[in-house]
Amino acid sequence: MDPRLRAQSELDDYIETARSRAPTSEAPPDVAGAADFILDNLFDEELNVDYVLENMQISSKSFSGKFFFYTGEHPREFIETRRLRAAVRLRERLDVPGYFAAYAVGYASYRTFARAFKRVLGCSPCSDPLEMAV
Repeated sequence: MDPRLRAQSELDDYIETARSRAPTSEAPPDVAGAADFILDNLFDEELNVDYVLENMQISSKSFSGKFFFYTGEHPREFIETRRLRAAVRLRERLDVPGYFAAYAVGYASYRTFARAFKRVLGCSPCSDPLEMAV
């Protein structure tokens, strides 16, 4: 099977897993809707907090704090953590290079991905996938 198709299948599976674990059952409609929107668009390069707020027609005034209250993460962290978890999944299951994982999960540049990866996971995306803790 084509590596891109295998990667897409893994990413689809990841989204289903992430959706089942999303802590939004008690959340108000704007938070639950935003979390769903994020998961629906997680691998889109355009996805950021402003994109979510604009598309969900939510006021940014206190949304980040409200989102944090119900999910335990601010919206930017929610996006970044799930993208990085998906990248690790690709590296573990398909043994793809870091740059492939970066672009597959929505990062516009490998450099941005590598910095986020190092900051959040404490290691380089070039590390052995089995040594990564997420």
